[in-house]
Amino acid sequence: MRSDGDDLEGAFRRVCSGGLRLQDAPTRDSSARRQRAVAHGQALFNSKPIQITGVGGLNDDLGIATINGTCTTCHNAPNAGDHSVPLPLSIGVADASRRTPDMPLYTLRNKISGEKTQVTDPGRALITGQWKDIGRFKGSVLRALATRAPYFHNGMAKDLGEAVDFYNTRFGIGLTAPERADLVAFLKTL
Repeated sequence: MRSDGDDLEGAFRRVCSGGLRLQDAPTRDSSARRQRAVAHGQALFNSKPIQITGVGGLNDDLGIATINGTCTTCHNAPNAGDHSVPLPLSIGVADASRRTPDMPLYTLRNKISGEKTQVTDPGRALITGQWKDIGRFKGSVLRALATRAPYFHNGMAKDLGEAVDFYNTRFGIGLTAPERADLVAFLKTL
């Protein structure tokens, strides 16, 4: 790994050769700011309180209406961000309310109760045949996350900022703009 001094020297050479504008050259100060942003994003990921409600496969299976958690409640495998046990969840990604014109809309009816639901993807229910598995998906591993846009099984988040926005809105996390930016900076490092 190159040290900040090596980055500055290389940037200086590129500026002198015309390959980089001086205002774009990294500085020790900008490097320190990026490091602080990543560290703050990691702290948010590990400790920002989230009221987890309405998650199929979690709240309903445990019989707990609200779980006081953090991002690590679900993304809890160290250094990977995956579930430590297989746990398909429905966080609302396949809800009909989030449908865009290019997505299909499935209307499913429970043969026993007659209940109907509409989703853009039946999810795990296609494998198990179980009503409770409609809209449930296994979350992806977070390692190398920045290289795999778009996000979610249906590609509804074009970048990490949109993925964070989904969670922020869905769970009412209340991230400020700087917190959002720091969390995205951290996720880019995984």
